[in-house]
Amino acid sequence: MNEFYLSLLNRINFENITDHPNILVAAAFWDEDRYTAARICYKYLRTIDDLIDNYKSSHKVIDEKTRHSFSNSVKQWLKEVENGNRTDGINHELIQTVRKFHIPVWPMEVFARSMMRHIQLPGSHHT
Repeated sequence: MNEFYLSLLNRINFENITDHPNILVAAAFWDEDRYTAARICYKYLRTIDDLIDNYKSSHKVIDEKTRHSFSNSVKQWLKEVENGNRTDGINHELIQTVRKFHIPVWPMEVFARSMMRHIQLPGSHHT
């Protein structure tokens, strides 16, 4: 599954996003390093959310096996961020940013809980 995340992440051109989310608009007023940190965090959160949204947009329901797989992926992602000791892999850039800027883990935990509910809910995607 990590290869899938990495290929998805690499296909997104974050520089050409024309409809900037509010968080990035606000972060643009920060210094360049902090703005880059916000973009990195947003990129990882958006990738996970889009993965689930894209699946839901083409499937009426998430079958139990896929739900379990998505849930495990979110849990693994959060565990890697919480541990912060991975020096390579898909979350490397995010973990380095969390370390550098002393970002607390709780926003990632809140996001992970939101994604777990999103995985469990039937129906269409959210944004």
